[in-house]
Amino acid sequence: MSITCVARIGGSLLRAGREPLCALLGALAQVHTGVLVVPGGGVFDARVRHEAARLRLGDTAAHWMAVLAMDAYGWLLADLLDIAQPVTDPAEARRVAAQRRLPVLLPFSLLRARDDLPHSWDVTSDSIAAWVAAVCGASALILLKDVDGVYPADPLRERDLALLDHVDAGEAARLGVVDAYFPRALARFFGGGECWVLNGLCPERVSGLLRGEIPRGTRVRCSPAGA
Repeated sequence: MSITCVARIGGSLLRAGREPLCALLGALAQVHTGVLVVPGGGVFDARVRHEAARLRLGDTAAHWMAVLAMDAYGWLLADLLDIAQPVTDPAEARRVAAQRRLPVLLPFSLLRARDDLPHSWDVTSDSIAAWVAAVCGASALILLKDVDGVYPADPLRERDLALLDHVDAGEAARLGVVDAYFPRALARFFGGGECWVLNGLCPERVSGLLRGEIPRGTRVRCSPAGA
């Protein structure tokens, strides 16, 4: 089975606890379309950032420690669902998906072998997921966060702004919804793919998208020249 969709589960969703994460993983597993889960960094990445700043670590050490934090979150996610299974490369992911199990990528070894991304805090699991989607030949990338999607800038902090149904990646980065490198990652690695920001606390939206429905969320498009 080919990997058709990469679903990045953001670290912010870890705060919701076990049951919402299990519901999300279950929704991804029930739609057997070759989904590969990519973990965010969550509290593991936050600890790396803290220690990197405190000890004034170099960019390369901090980068690989942050990727290892994604591995830690991946082990956590895989342990929450009986049919989830940790994998380390696309070939293993395809084999697991063919067994109707849900592959969860531990990205360190794959990234370490290819080392295609800058060693910078501008690169987080958003950009890494775009890169993974390209490496796997996926046609869709879903960034699962604890927000419904992308909202316009809100200098007055009003709460009734309309959710944007689409946005370019550069604007999403400027609004802080994706990392600073993501516009370039999307253009460089995944320019022809479909990318969405969805609320991972609403797993029915994820299931709907995987079944071909248009969910409540925001589609993210490549910025001109990856800006």
